[in-house]
Amino acid sequence: MCLFGEPAGIVAATMREALTAVAARLLFGLLLRRAPLLAMDAAKRAAFESAAAVVLTGEGRTLAWDLPYPKHEFTRYLAAHHPVLLHGTPRTGVERLEPAEQTLFDGSRATAVFATDDGIWPIFFATIDRARHRVPYSLRNAAMVVERGAKERRYYLFSMDRDLHDADVRCRGEVLVLPRATFRQTGSGAVRFPEWVSDSAVTPLGRVEVGPEDFPFRGQISAHRLGEWFPLTWLLYRRRTRRS
Repeated sequence: MCLFGEPAGIVAATMREALTAVAARLLFGLLLRRAPLLAMDAAKRAAFESAAAVVLTGEGRTLAWDLPYPKHEFTRYLAAHHPVLLHGTPRTGVERLEPAEQTLFDGSRATAVFATDDGIWPIFFATIDRARHRVPYSLRNAAMVVERGAKERRYYLFSMDRDLHDADVRCRGEVLVLPRATFRQTGSGAVRFPEWVSDSAVTPLGRVEVGPEDFPFRGQISAHRLGEWFPLTWLLYRRRTRRS
């Protein structure tokens, strides 16, 4: 059976995906924080392309930042317009990322190099040094992507347990710019987690130094109780950060 020239199954799947996207945008809009507006003009685009030429050389160079724009706007532009992914780390001078066992967004385990096509999420990891707080801690975060192209929207959650939140763990770090060639996405569809993995080691093309001031949600990191039910962290996130 065909409907409007397409197999009915394809039409039904397309409709389900569209409805899922609408529901996700409504839900995430209520619970999470939406990405800041990224307005582009010819001057900013030219400046970002010049900066991109530096970090895409493959020489591992650190970008000397002298632009009058937030760094997260550049990392977002870079990931959207060039075949690269990003990895945030509080360590400096990392010359090679080796596969390591970690947990995927769905809770399964994988031994891989992790990266993202999101320009904000890695800044969070680059500016948090968890090694300074060695007692048990809880760090919860989410970067959700809904739809693609002009309709794409990104939403975030960042939360720490109360002790970690109050500890001195902010630091300077680096967002590593990685070639996309060996990576694969761990999820797809109208609603997805912007997580990518590579089974082989990866050498950074270049790097961008960042500090706590470069993280656009630095005032919207909530504090939750250690051991708190995870869905509750989502439900209370906007309330906990509403004064920020």
